[in-house]
Amino acid sequence: LINREETISTPSSVKFTNVVDITNNDIYIEGFPEKSDQVIDILESFTQDLLTYYQTNVALPLRPILEEIYVANRVGSCRAQYLEKISYETPWYNEQSSYTIISLDTIQLSKDCYSVKLTRGYESDACESEGECTCKETRVARTTGDSVKIYDFTESIYTFNLETVTVTATTQGCTSQGASSNLRLETVLKDTASLHVDLGGTSAESLGSILSPSTLENLEDILDLVMWELGNRPFLAIANGRTTSQLTVYELQGGSWVLNTMIDMDAEISRMSTVVFRKTENEENLEVVHLYVSKNDTLEVYEWTYNENTATFASGTLIQTVMTPGLSAMQAFQFKPSETSQNMIVIAVAYEIEMNLILSSVIDFYEYSVTDGEYIFVNDDKRHTFFVESPITKMEARKISDYMNLVISTQKKIQLYNFLPNYGLDFVSEYETGAF
Repeated sequence: LINREETISTPSSVKFTNVVDITNNDIYIEGFPEKSDQVIDILESFTQDLLTYYQTNVALPLRPILEEIYVANRVGSCRAQYLEKISYETPWYNEQSSYTIISLDTIQLSKDCYSVKLTRGYESDACESEGECTCKETRVARTTGDSVKIYDFTESIYTFNLETVTVTATTQGCTSQGASSNLRLETVLKDTASLHVDLGGTSAESLGSILSPSTLENLEDILDLVMWELGNRPFLAIANGRTTSQLTVYELQGGSWVLNTMIDMDAEISRMSTVVFRKTENEENLEVVHLYVSKNDTLEVYEWTYNENTATFASGTLIQTVMTPGLSAMQAFQFKPSETSQNMIVIAVAYEIEMNLILSSVIDFYEYSVTDGEYIFVNDDKRHTFFVESPITKMEARKISDYMNLVISTQKKIQLYNFLPNYGLDFVSEYETGAF
């Protein structure tokens, strides 16, 4: 069939092996002229409707969506790209004295309302016992616009707000090294069901029950406190002692704080941190807390578990010791990289190391392996991150965007990083702060 008319008597036996162009007017099917036209009209109508739908619902909205994505990437939506410096006056701190700032915690309650807790220390001769006398004081300030309210305490104050309880722990203001001290605990049991309803119709009585204050005695040199909940039961871990260091853990049972575990340490505890998560082991559901205890050149990981199937607790098991020579900062965190992935439990450890006669800082990352039951090096390209600025004084992990973000401070800078699974730290920005 090459450029000629032909009558096809047996259509099923005809095959075209090359491209054949046939116009609509040249096609004649005996007995079906009207149906042929209808099919072509239907195809034309469908094509026109499909084009209209694409232009209305795809092509037209696509441009503004791309513009929104472009703007979002520039202003920091869904990812942290900068830290904004705010104008904040500090009328609650205007003294020129020999105080040493031990810790500073700030919470922004609203646009111009801040709550600040400052712990400061100094040497004194106010202690009754002999030896080096150190005092700690706490100042709590609440600023709103130009007004400020200041509350000074001659003690160290720790406040913990957990799911079922609120605990305020107070230590003695001045203590001598090696002398016994007491820890006063004021505990409020929350009425969780009432707190979840409209607070406008909730009375003070229904918010919780106030327990009688408790005093834990004969604790030498209280260095740090952390709290967690396991199986709806609060636990309090105390790092105490310099000459004879101990890790002492209490739990709240029947309205009273009772001793859970006491572990002797071979060195002074410098810092503690916790992570609570869930896992399945031997077909049993476990709620788990890992307590990270840093001392000298080691980081010890202790595990408490609550078996939801048998409603039983297992306490204070040392599961791993990580060597951390020259440790300067430590941060434990967990996060979920995506909706379909499992939580990652990660420890970031910063330490100092001398390379080519230059003292630098290194951050290593360890990830908890449920299969192995211990922490292993993360499978990242940048599992060791080197910093010329030394030492790293503090690290703080927060999920303030689509990524887990790590804020790192040195003596002169604050640096912001993204923590990316299978990659490591991705530098975002840094800010000069001067020596602090």
